[in-house]
Amino acid sequence: MTSPFETISYLWLWLAFFVLLVLFLLVGYKAGPAFSKEEQKQIKEQLDKRPMMALEMAGTPKRAEEVLTVTRRANKNAVGLFRTAIAWDYLFIFVYPAWIAVGCMIVSRFVSEHNLPGAGLGLFLIILMPLTSLLDAVEDYAILRVLDNQVVSPWPEIAKWCALPKFAIALLAGIGYVIIYGIIAFIWAKATGR
Repeated sequence: MTSPFETISYLWLWLAFFVLLVLFLLVGYKAGPAFSKEEQKQIKEQLDKRPMMALEMAGTPKRAEEVLTVTRRANKNAVGLFRTAIAWDYLFIFVYPAWIAVGCMIVSRFVSEHNLPGAGLGLFLIILMPLTSLLDAVEDYAILRVLDNQVVSPWPEIAKWCALPKFAIALLAGIGYVIIYGIIAFIWAKATGR
């Protein structure tokens, strides 16, 4: 049976990968709150996390309120900065899963063509990428509720419990499968002459 990836040339896959990488870098840069370096340093010293990560991982109304207090002390327009970052994140939600999915396609096709294990895992991870988008969108919605002075349950909890699996899936697929297993598969194929 033919793999669904065998009908797409490597040229188009790599082109899509690099175009999405550029978009990932550009939009990812804009999707972070625009605190100055000094403000970020001040916030990180007090919260042990960058501003957006601290808000995403607050997990309780008390902690979310603390994050907002610290960030407002650093910059009076902190809520506005978070809102702008979330607006950009709604675009980023489409970019990073697509980029990771194309990376999974490249690795999955390579291991399939070289009779190495792991092509099925790549397909499974591709299927999970829309779930990361959904989790990210729900997380952003919950954070917007917190920014609308609704620093009450369940919003901080929803944000955290959507962020955790979102990060886990994206890191497993992007770093674990595409980068680490991709390099291992390439070395394995060259070493065994497959």
